[in-house]
Amino acid sequence: MIAAALAVLLSCAQAEAPGRFAAAEVELTGPLETLAVELAPDAATVLRANLAAGERATASVPLLASPQGREPVLRERPDSEGRARWIGWLREGFERLDDEWRALPSGLRSRPRVSPLASDPRDSVPPAALFGALALVAIALAGSRKTVATFAVCAAGSLALYLAFALPPEPSPPLRVLEGDGATQRWLAVDVAWERFDAPVSAPLRWETEPAHARVEAEFAIGSERWSLLARRAVLRRIARLEPGSRAADPGANRWGRFEETWTRSSDGRWSAHGVWEVGEPLPTGRAEDPPGRFNPALPQGASVLLARLAPGGFSGSETPAGEVWLRWIGPSSAVSTPLGR
Repeated sequence: MIAAALAVLLSCAQAEAPGRFAAAEVELTGPLETLAVELAPDAATVLRANLAAGERATASVPLLASPQGREPVLRERPDSEGRARWIGWLREGFERLDDEWRALPSGLRSRPRVSPLASDPRDSVPPAALFGALALVAIALAGSRKTVATFAVCAAGSLALYLAFALPPEPSPPLRVLEGDGATQRWLAVDVAWERFDAPVSAPLRWETEPAHARVEAEFAIGSERWSLLARRAVLRRIARLEPGSRAADPGANRWGRFEETWTRSSDGRWSAHGVWEVGEPLPTGRAEDPPGRFNPALPQGASVLLARLAPGGFSGSETPAGEVWLRWIGPSSAVSTPLGR
């Protein structure tokens, strides 16, 4: 009995979290300016309808949430004589997307994600934190002889420390990472941003947030093909299919696009930097150098890795990326196209 319970707990711990995306179908009657569709506490989307009196429309309102049978709350902004009625959750096509996701190699699905943050804020000590430390020293010097002064210094130090760690880390611009699996030649395009994201309204294979239950607020207009999302102090990731066709990169030739920066990792874990890699050229001679840390978050060992930053305008998928585009390919060391360093 105990063994069975442990097995269930282990399977739950290893279970993959569902991707976040749902679409609520609503019927609208004007006059109606905007409609807020909220699925508390996970998500809310504001729909700009701008319907005149007597106008009617049926809209699919996307929310970055997993409904799990819940019904959203509809709120007109401002209150008017218009009407909004929830019809139901749209299901068509979502099962197919889920099947496509689960059909991908497990290593590609669970690969450590790239962070949009240029650096880890814990790598340096904020000046406010140093000020707080000095305040604590002052407390020790003040002792119990000056109660008011001790309290004031204590409060100032506490406030400084709070502000230091409440400030958000310095983000980099949004970026796209082309994730490739060398064993199956399957690819994903992963767009990642910190707090704010402008994206197509259509459902990709998967939406993710970090933390997983971050509240996401969004806005879009009837007829628009894009929506704007906001998740305070959270990472937003949109994961879509990528079909590179005949594009590839191996030590003999770069058949993908111009790489402005290139790194490779051999199967024994050694990184090499190769600089610019032109189209049609063999892999340039490398020198020992690690890549930026956020692109190497505990990648699987015993496999070869190619990491490269694409030149602007190079192939990066069907959507135009908002920022830099990076390629990250991981494959078995025995693969013919293994990008080993020289």
